[in-house]
Amino acid sequence: MANTRKPTPGPPRPVHRTARPITIWVGALSVLVAWELIVRLLGVRHSSLPSPSRVLLELWRERAILGRHALITGFEALEGLFLALFGALLLALLAARSTGARRIASPAVSFLHKLPLVALAPLIVIWFGYGYSAAVALSFLTCFMHLAASVRNSVDSLPAETIEIVETMGASPTTVFLKVRVPSCLPSIVAAVKTSIPLALTGASVMEFIGSDAGLGYLMLYAGATLDTNRLFASLAVLLLMDLGLYYLVDAIQKRFLFWPAADPAGTGASFQKAGS
Repeated sequence: MANTRKPTPGPPRPVHRTARPITIWVGALSVLVAWELIVRLLGVRHSSLPSPSRVLLELWRERAILGRHALITGFEALEGLFLALFGALLLALLAARSTGARRIASPAVSFLHKLPLVALAPLIVIWFGYGYSAAVALSFLTCFMHLAASVRNSVDSLPAETIEIVETMGASPTTVFLKVRVPSCLPSIVAAVKTSIPLALTGASVMEFIGSDAGLGYLMLYAGATLDTNRLFASLAVLLLMDLGLYYLVDAIQKRFLFWPAADPAGTGASFQKAGS
């Protein structure tokens, strides 16, 4: 009689962390090669769609101008992001200390989180005028609601038994928040910061579209008005590189210093929505 026993499964194969980044870069390179071939073989006009080689040439030729405007956009986005993170932590602290503050903040964040905040750009122009302050303000708004929901959800994800044990030792709500909740949820908070980087850059760039004389958004608007597609795509490429660079910088810091697991990997802000309902 044939042996019908199933073989015992072996140990799981190790997953290499470098597999995903390599796959991403190979995919991006494939897209660029296909883009170059399509433009050359089909004879697409450069005024409509420049080839990647022309965009790279434009990046090199205009590196000084692009770098100067990229610094402005980067400072606007980073300032808005840091202010949004500080505001989200402060709001979470107030909600942890006061039930009344929580009842007020929860529905407000739940509502504003669903609002397309970029549509508030005309109001920001009225409140802050044109220029640097307005770009920082819109960058702040686009990041704050996402961070506020994510931070609050991560802070609330700790087991109640852990909080009760610390409180029985005489710790105040502020001490519990700063020394227990925040350190435990730092990986989730940093993950929310990484997903907020493109929001910050988008907010700064949109406000530069509307009213500014500097920044990558202004440069793209000017290039579009003069039909300079080479500079337009070069500006977009710089914006993409800034997004990737900041993301991998924060990711490297997280892997180096935050080695413990996240308290709430999802970070979707469900607790804010639940409390507001």
